[in-house]
Amino acid sequence: NYGYVHGGGNPWVNTMNRYSFATATENATDIGDLTRAKAAAGGLSSPIHGYACGGLYTPHTTEIERYPFASTVTSVLWDDLSSARAHCATHSDGTYGFTSGGYVYSAPTHQNVIEKFPFATASGVVDVGDLEWATRPAGCQSATYGFAAGGYSGGARLNVIERYSFTSDGNSADYADLTRSQDAC
Repeated sequence: NYGYVHGGGNPWVNTMNRYSFATATENATDIGDLTRAKAAAGGLSSPIHGYACGGLYTPHTTEIERYPFASTVTSVLWDDLSSARAHCATHSDGTYGFTSGGYVYSAPTHQNVIEKFPFATASGVVDVGDLEWATRPAGCQSATYGFAAGGYSGGARLNVIERYSFTSDGNSADYADLTRSQDAC
């Protein structure tokens, strides 16, 4: 019923906004705050919570923040990614949240890790595989697969679409190509 937007940059902010899918003329409303101002945090959702994963925060953060859809509150620190990064692709299968790829500006390096964490408890993020390319891809999903598309790696924009399974841990596989190489999809 609603879309959610959290954080942002230049300057970095900690606001969380919600907007209605049903009413095109209704502006977004401020529903609370992230625990700190940050930008480029990957967003994903469980059936009842939103999550902000990683992001830019002096200079990067490993934090996964969680906020409920049912109320307007400040988010809480939920768990931590294995490494600090921004621009990671995010996916969800309803039981787990997944992140893939990302970028560390201070290094500067692209990441290829695929990680998952349970929505039921903050019991730790697990490295479940690797993308073929270390990149900062766009993310989308089907019911059973996460997809990482495009990105930037090794000084070049990518056209690759990679796919990995939600039901069995492992590396991604080349799935298809975009019509052109592009970053920040």
